Formats: sequence, structure tokens, C-alpha cells
Amino acid sequence: MNASSDTFKHINTGGKHLLTLINDILDLSKIEAGRLQLTFENVSVSTSFAEVVDTMRPLAEKKSQALLQQAPRSKCASRSHAFQNKF
Repeated sequence: MNASSDTFKHINTGGKHLLTLINDILDLSKIEAGRLQLTFENVSVSTSFAEVVDTMRPLAEKKSQALLQQAPRSKCASRSHAFQNKF
């Protein structure tokens, strides 16, 4: 990949992360109003971890620091809370 596609990927990932944060804040009002319930769903730990590392890598590079990803590459999953709207 070249530098511009890496930059685009980073901006795209950051935008998705920001949208998720905004939606989470909006969900707080739904929780308070009793219109939101939690359910469990499977979450890929390796995918989530890779997204965190990709988000942090430019910050580490800016400070000339190495960012090491040391986790098994297995397809491990975890069960996590997911929000569902009640209408």
C-alpha cells in the first residue's frame, strides 16, 4: 500500500470509530428512557484488537515509538453486550 491509501484507511477507520462513539452517546438517552435492552453477541477478539492497533499506530509513529501486536492469531471470540432498540 502507498501512503495515501494508508492515510485514507486511517481516516475511514477513525470516522467509523467517531460514529460509533456518537451512537453510543445517543444510546445512553435510550437507556434512560427504557427503550433499549442488552443482548449478547459473538465478537472477534483478533479483529477488534487489530482495529485498536491500526488506530494507535499513527500516534506511535508520530512519537517514533514502536507498537507491537503480540496476540495469538487464532480465531478466538468473546461474548459481549450488544444494544437492541425497543420500539
